[in-house]
Amino acid sequence: MKKGLTFIEILITVLILGLIAILLANILSNFNILFSQKTEERESISNLQTIVDKLTRDIRQGNQVLDISPPTQTLGYLVLSFPSGDQSTYSYSYYNGKYYFTVDGEILAGPIREIRFMGLDDNLTYTTVPSAVRTLSISILMDDGRYISTTVALRSQTIPQIIGIFIREIMYYPAPRDRQGNSISENLMEFVVISNATYSSINLNGWKINGHIISNTLSGTYTVPAQGLAIIGAKGSNLSSHYFIPKNCIILEVSDQYLGQNNNPLGNNGDTVVLQDINNTVVDKVTYDKSWGGQPSGNTYYSLSRKSIQNPSQDPSNWESSKFKNYSLSTPRIDVYCLLPPIVINEIMYYPAPYDKNGRGRNERDIEFIEIYNASNQTVNIQNWQINGNTLVTLASGSWNLSPGSYAVIGGNRSALDRYYNLAQNTTYIRTNSRGLALGRGELSDTAGTVTLADPYGLVFDQVNYSYTWGGYPSSSGNYRYHYSLERKYWDMFPNDPSNWGSSSNLNYSVRVLLLTYNVYCTPGGKNSNSP
Repeated sequence: MKKGLTFIEILITVLILGLIAILLANILSNFNILFSQKTEERESISNLQTIVDKLTRDIRQGNQVLDISPPTQTLGYLVLSFPSGDQSTYSYSYYNGKYYFTVDGEILAGPIREIRFMGLDDNLTYTTVPSAVRTLSISILMDDGRYISTTVALRSQTIPQIIGIFIREIMYYPAPRDRQGNSISENLMEFVVISNATYSSINLNGWKINGHIISNTLSGTYTVPAQGLAIIGAKGSNLSSHYFIPKNCIILEVSDQYLGQNNNPLGNNGDTVVLQDINNTVVDKVTYDKSWGGQPSGNTYYSLSRKSIQNPSQDPSNWESSKFKNYSLSTPRIDVYCLLPPIVINEIMYYPAPYDKNGRGRNERDIEFIEIYNASNQTVNIQNWQINGNTLVTLASGSWNLSPGSYAVIGGNRSALDRYYNLAQNTTYIRTNSRGLALGRGELSDTAGTVTLADPYGLVFDQVNYSYTWGGYPSSSGNYRYHYSLERKYWDMFPNDPSNWGSSSNLNYSVRVLLLTYNVYCTPGGKNSNSP
């Protein structure tokens, strides 16, 4: 007779099966851990390669570096422009406790621990001037310790200007009387305007115009700020008495009484203007002819004005008679066209409330705005002008022709500022071709940033390097949140004087959302509350 299993045998069998199960579980767990590690490793390698491939491809297509972080900055940024006119910003974003690589604000790959950029010039020498960068050295450290370093050259091209300093305007055939009606010698009415199109300041002390050394300043400085101007006259010319000088323009004089060659006035029918740096290196040179422009017509006098900073100095089609009236006299009748009219950046909403006047949540890029003001005595067409490289392309209301004393409010291409704010009546409201108003199409910085106003040819009319310490930074008290625009006080003061800016005191709207009340102070399309 066959016996069944005894209790001891059953117990031993169960124990054996249990041990086998535990062993299999450990093997499976270790396999899963190994598989997970391998997967994470592959993902990390893939993410690193994604960043490298994107940067390499875009840099090779880019034609200029617009901005770049110092190489010591562990989490850096890079702004590129492309031949198409587009721009892209490469930076980082903090998300869920880690940093990620972003392109135009959108996360592409990560997480990363470091991303560094270093600009090199044509000689592969480190340079701090963005426009002089031709090659980029990039190093990336992923969060898991994986590291790569590479060097990529920008698209090959002929750089039109040496380090972005160029001759912008020449008054070679001036009027016989200045803006006050005084009869002034021709050599003291002549001038040359130099433009600094780089993102770094330039000291012009010791530079030369046709061999004449720049040796005197009437502005207290020889330093031209980034995107700034310098107007240069002969010794003793005192140009601010003769013309209305733009506020972003420093006034300099050479050591001699003439600007022309061989101690002569500039030629009325044609001549050469040579700009040299302190090392006698030719930075820019223009050999003009009267057919280029700048010739008087009756009692109307013109400077010779450059159209584009991108086109060569010796291209006759890149020059024309100035379109901007500087002053007029009734007796004798004289009209003088030269220099840039004061079209200024007047108000910046860089840290808007998260809700519009109707209590609807808005993306920060869509509710930011910049206001410009025409402080000149003439109507100026601003179609295709640029804010931080973003082109003004859509007229939502008003007119492209900005009349004297009028305002234009500018938002991104997804904005509806006329529904978000209480705009002044008959406000000119314009949208750009990109969503954000910052350089690289992102949102304006909430702490410090730059706003640049330029014409379609890239000639800068105004530039403001704002900081939250100037005003415009939000505050709170209990259940109340206060948001302010940053307002300019005086249009005719230097644009980067912090004392010339402050928070708006005009309540534009107040809206309650859940338990919080948002009070928003600004004056879009109207006179600033801080202006006298």
